[in-house]
Amino acid sequence: MGNDIWSKAIDADLFETKPIEEVKPGLELVTKLAKEKIDKNRKTLEERRNFGVNKALRDPYA
Repeated sequence: MGNDIWSKAIDADLFETKPIEEVKPGLELVTKLAKEKIDKNRKTLEERRNFGVNKALRDPYA
């Protein structure tokens, strides 16, 4: 359903798209930001475990 809505929005010229290779700084920046977010979230998970708030706490990166 989401892909259908996205395709209709593109066809209606509501968004401009380009291959990631044509965008600068591009994939390198996206990868760097994603890694920083994952590292921060892992630190938060560890802090919660140490604090004792680990009931139903799941590590999505494990």
